[in-house]
Parts: sequence; structure tokens; C-alpha cells
Amino acid sequence: MPRSFNAAELDEMQVDWQRTHDVKIVAELHGCTQPEVVQALGLDPAKYAKSGGRTWEKKHPDEAAAFCALVDGGMSIRAAAAKFQLSQSVGWNAYKRMKEGLTAMNNKETTPEPIAPADYTVPAKSGNEAQNVYDAIERMSYLADLLNREKLLSESELNTCEHVMAMADAFRAGIEYSEAHHDK
Repeated sequence: MPRSFNAAELDEMQVDWQRTHDVKIVAELHGCTQPEVVQALGLDPAKYAKSGGRTWEKKHPDEAAAFCALVDGGMSIRAAAAKFQLSQSVGWNAYKRMKEGLTAMNNKETTPEPIAPADYTVPAKSGNEAQNVYDAIERMSYLADLLNREKLLSESELNTCEHVMAMADAFRAGIEYSEAHHDK
């Protein structure tokens, strides 16, 4: 039986939807499934159903590599996304997926040594809060992967880490939205 939401929850979901246009994030924020979000917001199920479709970077691998190189070279996600006529959100998500893919491939080849606390320095803030949150999520993801490989996390603890990272990514999307609308 589908979950029912009260008026306040529906209003919050609508605000989150308008801010992110991402069914997965809205579902994570409200502790429900993606089909429940689609139904509650009256979205077209065919458009927002999990399709297993190819992502932008898989459809356009050459452009994606150039996009990633621009961002890695210091260009902002916003500027790089604009060069490829992408929304900033699509740019962030594509960049994140590409970096995760590279990390996963590298982890299969070699297992990184843990960072000793004395060797670790906190990265300097970039002045771009959305980028800072993204960087923090990347560090947390690395730490969760490391702890999981060493069997130091239970399944519940790993799920909690993934949930926190998803919430942080939603927060990052909100910052990005705010920055985009305050720059105009």
C-alpha cells in the first residue's frame, strides 16, 4: 500500500522537488521510495521511473572526458557545464559519477594505503561552498569505503554513512541552487 503524506509533508516535498528536480534526492530526504514521490507529486511515472537509461557521460564520452578535464583543471562546474550546454546539476552529477567510476576502477587495481593522521592535511576551502561540500562527501566516501574494506563497519553503519552522504549531496544541491539564483 502506498504511503500517504500529510499536507505539510507534501508542501516540503514540492519545495524539495522544485529545488532539485531529482526524484531520488526527494525520496531520500523524505524517507520514502521514488515511486511514492512520483505518485505524491503527481509526476509522470513513465518519465521518472528508473529506466536504467544511459547517463550523459555514457552517451557523450569524449565530451565527458573534456568536461572532466576542465573541472580538474580548475574551472567551476557551472562554467564547464555551460560550455557543454548542461545544467549545473547535470554537470555535478556527471562529474561525481565519473570520479566515482575512476575511483572504483583504481581501487580494483590497487588498494590504497590508509592515510596516517599525521600525514593528513585539511584541504583549503575553495570559497565555493557547494564544491566544499562535494569535496567533503568525496572524503567521507573514501573513508566509508576504507572502513568497509577493513570490515570495520556493520551493514547498518554503512547504510548510515550512505544516508548521510545522500543528505549532504541534497544539501549541496540546495547550496548550488542558492548560488545560481543569487549570482544573477
